[in-house]
Amino acid sequence: MLSKLSKEELKLQQALGTKEQYCFISADWKDIDGLADGFIKACENFGVYVYEDPNYEGTDCYGYIITDHEMTDEEIKIETGYYEMHE
Repeated sequence: MLSKLSKEELKLQQALGTKEQYCFISADWKDIDGLADGFIKACENFGVYVYEDPNYEGTDCYGYIITDHEMTDEEIKIETGYYEMHE
């Protein structure tokens, strides 16, 4: 998981009215990594957790899990069916 604001920091930003309301994301058509990174940072800005789907590791595809709570590596593998796909 990439770094993100803590729940306390998000609550403080909301209370002060300084929390971002929206994010702009753009990238060159040849820079899919930049586009994915922009979406990840935007999700983190809004207080959700972003994890890479382990089923796409080592491929030319991207897969992410977006959730409102923290997950362990084990939970991610169970929820994505990683063990069934890699028997």
